[in-house]
Amino acid sequence: MIEKLSLDFVRKIYNILTTGNDDVNFYCMCLQNQNREAATNNPVKFGLELIKINILCRLPFCNKRIFTKTVGKDYLSQIFVRPSICELASGMLDNSHLITDIFGSALTQIKSDDEIFAEIEKATGVKGFALLRKKYKKQSLALSEIYKKINAELKTLIDYKLELSLLKNSFLENRYIVRMIDIARCNDMKVSVVIKSIYPKDFVKHLLDKYRIGYDELIVNTVSNDVIETDDNNHTCAMSNNYDFIKRYAKMGCRQMYYRCPTVLMEHIDNPIKDEKFKMLYNTICGMNLFSGIKRMSNEYELGYMCIAPAIVGFASECVERLHNAEKMIFFCDENSIFAQTVRILSESTDKLMFFPWSALATDKYRTVAEWRKIIPEMPIFRYAKLGVLDKLMRYPISEINGDINTNELAKIMATAWIDKDSEGVKSAVKEIITDSNIVVTADHLPEKCASAEFAKVLSQIDENIVYNGITMSNYLCADSNDILPLSEIIQGNKPLLWKIDKSEKHWVYSKKIDTAILKEIYTAVCDFANDFVKYSKITDCKCKISGEDALSLYLSGIERLKNITQE
Repeated sequence: MIEKLSLDFVRKIYNILTTGNDDVNFYCMCLQNQNREAATNNPVKFGLELIKINILCRLPFCNKRIFTKTVGKDYLSQIFVRPSICELASGMLDNSHLITDIFGSALTQIKSDDEIFAEIEKATGVKGFALLRKKYKKQSLALSEIYKKINAELKTLIDYKLELSLLKNSFLENRYIVRMIDIARCNDMKVSVVIKSIYPKDFVKHLLDKYRIGYDELIVNTVSNDVIETDDNNHTCAMSNNYDFIKRYAKMGCRQMYYRCPTVLMEHIDNPIKDEKFKMLYNTICGMNLFSGIKRMSNEYELGYMCIAPAIVGFASECVERLHNAEKMIFFCDENSIFAQTVRILSESTDKLMFFPWSALATDKYRTVAEWRKIIPEMPIFRYAKLGVLDKLMRYPISEINGDINTNELAKIMATAWIDKDSEGVKSAVKEIITDSNIVVTADHLPEKCASAEFAKVLSQIDENIVYNGITMSNYLCADSNDILPLSEIIQGNKPLLWKIDKSEKHWVYSKKIDTAILKEIYTAVCDFANDFVKYSKITDCKCKISGEDALSLYLSGIERLKNITQE
């Protein structure tokens, strides 16, 4: 039946179904990019999906919720799929003229107007400025005219250039769109930047030059929304995140290229964050890094960036904050671990950092069953005792015991079956790293309390006068449940645990191995999140804290997917 329809007719129907409004355009594009062969292999099914999207996106009571997803529940990079730059560029290069409005696509404003107005009021000390400036925000007046009216009302003298100086440092470039513009210019397409803005043309030009965005024509209008004249509408394409901008040119016959701003996309993705400052940061860096279209991220990378990284970066930033008032801080991890890397990214000074891969197993093993019963649930290595990870250290192999072993039974084994319980080298090793410090601050990056408690015991044996302050991931997250164990496994990775210190050397025990490729993806995501966190904070000049509550809720949102990774 479909084969009998003319190609032009099919194209017209396709255009109608995929360009109705901004939501229809975006979600139809995602559907097409999820499976490039869908329209060819099963055109009827594909057509019905397009119709379904059109209906759902036009229903006023659910059009903003119907495609909403939740952080951690779904692999979002598989749902919100943009075309690759090469695919989009190939369609663009069929034209000779590109018209774009830059803001929201090539440049994303990450500090809100209201924040900038509040900063001006604080800097000038003029009460009521922010509220009045907000009042004039929607009026189509040049910025200089707005400030004349404000100065007259408030009887003050504030230079509008102060707003420009604050605004110019509140943008992030979107490499996806900037690259598209570069491709257009390299292929001799005329690039026209057309902007409706109250800001002066020189200011817009400065931003374009700062981010090295090339263009042939720059038009800045304060009031007019009129389209510019083009030499050949049929060979012109309009690219923007503003659908009204695109529609005006589409009516003239121009090709439309709608690009949904990544930060706007994040507003359709539910997350449990309560702190508004962190939510703004999270939506911005997640949107720009995961959903800009530059690269489709793996399931593990996305999970690491959105659900795991906030906990690691949040706790690391708490430690770095304490570092300012400490002589030194001892981190219970290897210097090459993911937590150590994160701390270095966040810390401007590294002379106070000391890394010591401490473990609760490294000290006295003459513990009662009750004491082992407290330690076992906190340490992932005991979950894999039946796999034989502890067999070489025990008088008889645990892996050969028939049936499952509960915590109480395992605690009895730990209290009696160690081949070597010697811990004579622990005191001298700890004494060496504290180097006669009177105040010792430690940071335990694993979601447990036993390692810090054991370290404190050793310190008290060395010198009762030492002032000890321990910062733990468990206290930061306020979580003690088994749900935190997968996070502990991910952070520890495939690095061994310290179980004994002799006079001259350390001895290690390995837990179950996690796939190296998976760990690499997650660790790359954590480092990227940390770098983006620092970059955002510098641009906005805002010290944003990640609360333990928000970090925990994001982690728990992805707990089921994370368990699938650690239990494979």
